[in-house]
Amino acid sequence: MFLVIGCAQILGMDADYHEAPAEGGRGGAEPTGGAGGTGGTGGVTSASGQGGLAGAGGDGGTEPGTVSTLPTVADCLEGNGTPASCETEPGALWVDMPNWRAFLRFELDGTLEGKTVTSVTLRLTVGDFTDAESNSTGEVYEVEPFTAGDLLDGPPSQVGGPLVTNRGSAPQLAVIDLSLPSSMVAPNSPVFLGIFPVASDGVGYWNLYGPDPPELLIDYQ
Repeated sequence: MFLVIGCAQILGMDADYHEAPAEGGRGGAEPTGGAGGTGGTGGVTSASGQGGLAGAGGDGGTEPGTVSTLPTVADCLEGNGTPASCETEPGALWVDMPNWRAFLRFELDGTLEGKTVTSVTLRLTVGDFTDAESNSTGEVYEVEPFTAGDLLDGPPSQVGGPLVTNRGSAPQLAVIDLSLPSSMVAPNSPVFLGIFPVASDGVGYWNLYGPDPPELLIDYQ
């Protein structure tokens, strides 16, 4: 016994030394989408210290998706005329000089609640009727709120500058995808758009009653 104690003192060791407690494991990193991460393994218990607690798993992220919405209103106006007089061809939505303009109203539900919008696309399809093709797609603007009945009293005013400028050629049956600002859409809020002519060679899109009506595509995560 005397020799053991003496050796400890000679080596400068603390007779009351304890191994430091082990740290607990970390939880899994929070993913961008899908299932939550697996919790980390708890620390190993030493002779004199208590092991750490296991880390909690990360929360599951939101799965990405797309909202596809058709308009509740898709009409055109020629001058001070009515939507009915502007149509001229069954299912036609005209954008032409000097004063043929198209107006779209989209209603959004609560699907986007708690989601992050990553892109917004207005999809238009050129008709197959006479003179539908054009060298111009027209320009897209946000417009003042309106109902179908309001269009009988005249066109809604533009809000700000163009959201989308002319994209050029629009042949018959072409699908025209136009990118819009993500800030334009919000849960349970309508979207109001106007398409205005920039060339005398106008374009005829399908309206709500055509085989390929306008569509608003919203990607989220």
